[in-house]
Amino acid sequence: MNARYRGNTGFTLLELMITVALSGLLLAGFTRLINATTDGAALINTRNQLQADAQFAMKRLVSAVQQADVLILPQRDNPTTGSINENIRMQNVPPGAGETGQAVLAVGHSRFMDADFDDSVDVDNDGDGRINEDPSADWNNDDAPGIWQVDDDADGQVDEGNAADDDEDGSDDEDPIDGIDNDGDGRIDEDPGEDRNSDGCAGKCGVDDDGDLFVDEVTAANDDEDTATNEDWLDTKVFQISGASLIERTPVNFDLNGADGITGRDIAVETIAENVSMLKFTRESPAGSKQEYVRIELRLGNPEGEHVLLETAVRVGTER
Repeated sequence: MNARYRGNTGFTLLELMITVALSGLLLAGFTRLINATTDGAALINTRNQLQADAQFAMKRLVSAVQQADVLILPQRDNPTTGSINENIRMQNVPPGAGETGQAVLAVGHSRFMDADFDDSVDVDNDGDGRINEDPSADWNNDDAPGIWQVDDDADGQVDEGNAADDDEDGSDDEDPIDGIDNDGDGRIDEDPGEDRNSDGCAGKCGVDDDGDLFVDEVTAANDDEDTATNEDWLDTKVFQISGASLIERTPVNFDLNGADGITGRDIAVETIAENVSMLKFTRESPAGSKQEYVRIELRLGNPEGEHVLLETAVRVGTER
């Protein structure tokens, strides 16, 4: 009998090779699927983190504007400077060809902050319960034209001129605090002297400013008619770009820089956003309104090519 026995003989070599090849293809497919899923999740996480970073920085900017009693920068546009729009401060990172602009926001520091818990707000430099009432000719007390390390007038230069030139326009003390645009530059009360209302009297002429039953009893440089002169200046919070980071400069009421006394250069610096690719501040004043707004545009990017752009408009001083 010639019948062949076909018992449990296993797989042939060809069948094993086909099985291994198919298994490899399946494994490669699963690996690519897992990698794609992982990469997708990482991309979503990166986007979410970028969005969260932008929202955190925007919240800090908005809060500073809302709590400010004065908007310093951007300045109002000066009609005499032609093509320079001082009310717009924009900066790209890295800068484009020929770009020299510095995006900067400067406001009066919050009247509510008491960082050292001494029952006196930080901006009350002399602890008398009043704010910004007796500055020197250097309004910020930082020994620099305008604001220290800032291009105040958007001309591409930083700190040019004298410390008494508070708006960095080349003239000193030409616009006292009287509600008038004394120098015709489109701005009001931006460059007072040490007699801040320029009336030649201590405090206001003919007024008992400090309630002691005496009128104009000290020098004209003593704006609050107390026993000290130039002891309470304008504390300024500043936001600007350093490298590709957005930094917040906050004045402190102690001698942080070790310069023998508290000045406008005693500032705490904090990075509130990284990977900034564009920052823009625009000062806006609706026609017929005394209200002022700041339009803020902030764009963050990352090496993966993701970008987040946030934009909002904030009215100055809504929380003061």
